[in-house]
Amino acid sequence: MHNRTEIVSMINSIADNSFKAPMLAFCEKNLKTVMTMPGAISHHHNWEGGWADHTAQVMGIGISLYDQFKDGIGDSFNRDDVIVVGFCHDLDKLTRYKQAESEWAKQKGYKWEFNKDNAPYEETSKAIVDCLRNGIMLTDEHVEAINHHHGGFSSDISSVYHGSGRMTSLSTLLHCADMLSAYLFGRKQPTKEELENATA
Repeated sequence: MHNRTEIVSMINSIADNSFKAPMLAFCEKNLKTVMTMPGAISHHHNWEGGWADHTAQVMGIGISLYDQFKDGIGDSFNRDDVIVVGFCHDLDKLTRYKQAESEWAKQKGYKWEFNKDNAPYEETSKAIVDCLRNGIMLTDEHVEAINHHHGGFSSDISSVYHGSGRMTSLSTLLHCADMLSAYLFGRKQPTKEELENATA
């Protein structure tokens, strides 16, 4: 299964340099953070480097789903779009958590806790803003997909899609990739050997 070592190679496969260049620049600028932060505090991918493992899995699963179903998808979106939204969907989590310091977190046995230095925000909105701040100029289709990657649990009540059960093809694919990563692969941290084998 895809892991953190494959993020850059998948970004490098993007044909559109207007997305590829700022995404690579973001990874280079924030390499330590990208490879260190967890995907959650207590849920899926809650280990050091978990954000990158989850992100790589969502990107890779998304590509696999696109390749399998692209005849049915048609031209509503392309492979580049899958990689962009897969990379960006949880970008907010890179600043959402910090290493546990509070007694509450330590009593729970958590290694991570919420970073209270951040202003309160709705997570998908913050992910979108962080993309734009870093020159990743998302399309409206990308924004919709990131907003609704939690499927029926998405919290963007301002969307015309909210509560209607309708999602675009891209947001549906992203949601499926996110759920498969979280619930099939999000409970087991990759071993050092697995990471080394992936780069061999």
